[in-house]
Amino acid sequence: MPKRKHLKKRQKRWLKVIFPVVFLFCCLVGGIIVGLNDKGVTPAYVPANHKLGAPLLRKRSPLEKASQEIHEPRDAKSAQIDQLLLSKNFSGTALIYHNGQIILNKSYGFKDVGNQITNTLSTQYCIGSIQKTQTAYLIAKQIAAGRLHFSDPLSKFFPQVPNSEHITIKDLLNMTTGLRMQPPPVQEMSATDPNAILKMIITRTTFFGNKKYSYQAVNYNLLVGILEQVTKTDYYQLFEKQITNTMQLEQTSFAAEKDPDQALPYSFKNGVSTLMPAPDAAYALELGTGNIFMSASDLFAFYQKFFSNYYLAKPLRTEMLQPYPGEKYASGNYNLTNYFHSRGVKITYEGIINYGANGRDCVILLSNRQDPTLTINKLSDEITQLIVPYKVQPV
Repeated sequence: MPKRKHLKKRQKRWLKVIFPVVFLFCCLVGGIIVGLNDKGVTPAYVPANHKLGAPLLRKRSPLEKASQEIHEPRDAKSAQIDQLLLSKNFSGTALIYHNGQIILNKSYGFKDVGNQITNTLSTQYCIGSIQKTQTAYLIAKQIAAGRLHFSDPLSKFFPQVPNSEHITIKDLLNMTTGLRMQPPPVQEMSATDPNAILKMIITRTTFFGNKKYSYQAVNYNLLVGILEQVTKTDYYQLFEKQITNTMQLEQTSFAAEKDPDQALPYSFKNGVSTLMPAPDAAYALELGTGNIFMSASDLFAFYQKFFSNYYLAKPLRTEMLQPYPGEKYASGNYNLTNYFHSRGVKITYEGIINYGANGRDCVILLSNRQDPTLTINKLSDEITQLIVPYKVQPV
């Protein structure tokens, strides 16, 4: 047999062996990638030790690491902000991010006045209603996975709620449902079991006649119930899996965990700090709406990732943060054109975040002390105005 023909026959035999192997390998890899996407996770970065089914983690960025380090004033602007906070006798943590750099990251006052323990960068504060952004994020993840849609009616999950057939997921996110919760009797206000609380909320929810914007926590309580139905997972476990663990937050805890880094709540009047403890039920009733404690660095890391296309596709995030015409509120934030504003108040804790739409400016103030002479919201706007060129809009 001529040498060339013999060579061609050998090549064909090799192709018959190699082609099926390559095909099977491609199918296997493709199946893994599709499987990851089915879980709503992008395979853009897969650590070498990643186990299939586990959440994909990204390495902490230099900026995230910097947010856990003290940044004393280093220029006139940051020194001006520091002096402003000192002059207001601010108690808490301030993280100021300007032009892509942290220019001030510092804690003031006491975490525990009785034992003279000062606030530090690892101190956690109850962020109150800022948690609604995180509940909205969990909803968005289910929308990304195809398990929910903005247009899904509430009646699909809770048909017993009045007018639920005319209320959508998007309405709940924007608080334009016309729903309110009747105040529960005293005996029900001591509940701490999430299932009992959700059941009580549903039975006491009423429709008050129109679907204009009205800030009512019940909208986000119901979103928690929807999440639990869709994922077959307890809200607290879902939060831990998809936010705390996946985003690698190290200084975040629920009130019930009583983490030693949680600051104690104080009122301050006539130079005297008074401890203002609250019963466990006061936090438990804030299901999905205000029972998370976070450090300023963890809150900053959450917002950085929330606005990252790695965690949420931009079109989805844009839609979830879009208010209805004539309104400003959507998904836990006030959309103020140049920046997003979120505020939380619980007991004597107050938290503010003004996050620039450009992703390069941010003001976070988290406080554990309520002072009648100081409005944290106004103070945050004053600081924000010092670092941005546009006019800050009061909310």
